[in-house]
Amino acid sequence: MTNLQESSAANVASTNLLNLNRVTSSLAVARNQDGRLEAFVIDTDDNIHHAWQITPNGEDSSDWQSLSNQTAKSLTVAFNQDGRLEVFTIGNDKKVYHARQTTVNGKDWSLLKSLSGGIAKSLAVAANKDGRLEVVAIGTDDKVYYTHQTKPNSEEWSKWDDLSRGIADNLTLVPNQDGRLEVFAIGTDNKVYHAWQTTLNSNNWSKWDSLADGTAKSVTVAPNKDGRLEVFVVGTDDKAYHIWQTTINSNNWSKWDNLSRGVAKTLAVTQNPDGRLEAFAISTDKKAYRVAQTEPNGKWGKWQDFTDEISKNLKVSQNQDGRLTIFGVGSGQKLYQAWQTKLNGKDWSKWVLRNIFVREEET
Repeated sequence: MTNLQESSAANVASTNLLNLNRVTSSLAVARNQDGRLEAFVIDTDDNIHHAWQITPNGEDSSDWQSLSNQTAKSLTVAFNQDGRLEVFTIGNDKKVYHARQTTVNGKDWSLLKSLSGGIAKSLAVAANKDGRLEVVAIGTDDKVYYTHQTKPNSEEWSKWDDLSRGIADNLTLVPNQDGRLEVFAIGTDNKVYHAWQTTLNSNNWSKWDSLADGTAKSVTVAPNKDGRLEVFVVGTDDKAYHIWQTTINSNNWSKWDNLSRGVAKTLAVTQNPDGRLEAFAISTDKKAYRVAQTEPNGKWGKWQDFTDEISKNLKVSQNQDGRLTIFGVGSGQKLYQAWQTKLNGKDWSKWVLRNIFVREEET
C-alpha cells in the first residue's frame, strides 16, 4: 500500500490570518516578519522560484530567484514561531519535502529534504497554539495523515499517523479561536467532512463528521471577526456555498447557503482589517468576481465584477498596513498582482504583470 507512513526505503497560534488555508498549489504567498510579502511559484518547467517586496507595502519587488534545483508540482508556505518562513512541496516523485529560511527575513534557505518519508497528493499546514507547525496530507491511497514538529521551530518532525481513518481528495486545516486545529475535507464521495483536535496541541482527533450533508469539489475556511469559522465551497453544481459555526469553537453549524447566488470554479477568502470577510472567485465565464460582508460577522453583499485579467489560481494576502493584495494567473499562465488602494476599500490598483509563468494546476 502506498501511503504516508515512514518508508524503510527512505522514501500560529489561534486564528492568525497569515497562517490559514496554507494548501498546496502552484502559487503561494506569505509575509515575512518585517512585513514584506513574499511570493512562491512553480513555473511551467516545474522549478520553484520566489520573489519579495523590496519594502513593506511597496509596489516594487525583487527579481525572481530559484529556491531549489529540485522540481515540484505543488507547494505551500507557513511561518515558524520565530518568524522564519517554511516551504512545503510535493515533488514530481510525489514525496513531501520542506525547506526554511536560515534567518528571519533572510534570502538564504536550507535545502529541500523529505518530510518524515511522506508521499502525498496534497497537503495543508497550520500552527498549533503552542507554535508547532502541523501538516495534514492526502496520501496516494486517498487516506488523510498528519505530522507535526516535535517542538516550535524544530527541524524534527513526528512520524506520519492516520487521522481518524479519513478518506479525501481535497482538504484544508485551520485553528479554532481556542487554538484547536480543525481539518475540513472533501471525501471521495464529494461530501464535506471535518474533524478536530479534542484537546489543545494534542494528537487526539475527533471522528470525521459530515458537515450538514453538503457536497462539493473544493473547500476553504476563514474566521469571522468574532472567531466563528466560516466554510466556503465550490459545489458539484459549480455554485459557491457557505456555512458557519453558530457559536465559537463549537460543532454547531448553520445550514448551507448559496453565497449571494454566486457561481464559481475557484474561491479565495480572507478578512479585511475591519473584520469583514471578503471572497474572490473565478466564475465559469473565466472572469474574476468579489463579494464582501456588509458588516463584520454579518450578511453578504452582491458579487461585483473584479477583472477579466486573471482566470485561475487566486491567492489573497495582506500587506503590513492591512490592505489586501491578490495574485492570480491569467492567459498564457502569466502571473498578475493587484492591491487595495485604501484600507478596507472597494477600489483596487491596476493589474501588474509579475514576469513569470506559473505551472498549470492539476485537476
